[in-house]
Amino acid sequence: MSKYYKYDIKPKLPIQVIKGGTKLMTCGMSFKVDLYSGCEHDCCYCYAKHLVTIYSKWKKDPMKLNLKLLEQMFVDAFENNRKGQIYDLMRNRFALRAGSLTDNFQEADLKYKVGLKLLELLDKYDYPCIINTKGIIITKPDYLKLLKRLAKKQLVIVQYSLISLNEGLLKELEPGAPPPKERLKALKTLADNGIPTQIRIAPFIPWVTINCEDLIKEAKKVECKAIIVEFLRIPPKKPNEEKSTNEIIYNATKKVYGKNINLWKRYQKEGGKLHRGYMKFPFEKRLKIYLKLKELIEKEGMDFYVCNELKPDLNEKPFDCACCCGVENYKGFKNFNTASSNKIYKMLKEKGKISLNDVKKNLKSLDWNLFEKQWDKGVYEDLLYKCKKEYHQGKIIYSNL
Repeated sequence: MSKYYKYDIKPKLPIQVIKGGTKLMTCGMSFKVDLYSGCEHDCCYCYAKHLVTIYSKWKKDPMKLNLKLLEQMFVDAFENNRKGQIYDLMRNRFALRAGSLTDNFQEADLKYKVGLKLLELLDKYDYPCIINTKGIIITKPDYLKLLKRLAKKQLVIVQYSLISLNEGLLKELEPGAPPPKERLKALKTLADNGIPTQIRIAPFIPWVTINCEDLIKEAKKVECKAIIVEFLRIPPKKPNEEKSTNEIIYNATKKVYGKNINLWKRYQKEGGKLHRGYMKFPFEKRLKIYLKLKELIEKEGMDFYVCNELKPDLNEKPFDCACCCGVENYKGFKNFNTASSNKIYKMLKEKGKISLNDVKKNLKSLDWNLFEKQWDKGVYEDLLYKCKKEYHQGKIIYSNL
């Protein structure tokens, strides 16, 4: 057992459905594969880092998970016909999201090669996957060869997390991650090899990640297909944390911009409130910024998406988008968690009212049992704009006000 982790008592399956919070209800890509615990990028705003710190110390030196266990999961799903929820999902090739709680393609993978093994397994079993990374090692020959094979079968999208072009700022906020120029170079290399790419401005930090226009133009130059934007939710400081996210940003802005920015207080001043454990920027003001960014991004010929938002219909142009990653563009992504915010909100707008049966007839969920429990709790009243819970013949339905 790792000295850093209280929860590392027994091996966890590297492939899992994200069941915490309301992620299953909001995210189309809630089937994830994480191959490390800890991450050398050490980003101050990382939600996984914040959650781990509740229980123990965050580990900058990543610890790889069991490589044989990863291989065995694919063998059990496709060759041994093993029973179980996760194996059923795998047999139906529900798309995976690689990099939910860590970066599977951080520099450490040159030593451990579990990320490389994942690519080999995806290629062998024709399995669709979105890769979320800041790592540049995927442009190395062994990785690139496999990514090219997957791209030809339309089974992969690579998303790079890049919130700013300001190298000094990123050194403070993401001290272990590659510089922005190296990430842009990697994006261009991938595009030149026929691998579809996206950029995640996640998180977008008001007053801090400024000059997004320049980032958008650079994204266009490296032939990025889309940009996904998600606002920073500020976690409160936990007892085990040396410094909170807010404190790190406060010190970083003094060093980089010559003035301290207290985001927590600024969020509050703008009308932000604590919601589900995080301080959030007020929605109406988020929306104004989203619309401005949407215009700039689409002007450059790229698709614009928002992630985990109250108005996911921002994602409906240029096509009917059921997932903020835009996987409908790719033939290999046939199955994913469509019973989530994007499609639910679209159904509400079209029908005015929807029942659980409406959803189950038309959409796909990774876990209907959990979905039904969350549905009955009325969570969409809190997750979607102007959505109201009602009772009809003793059952919960939702209406669009």
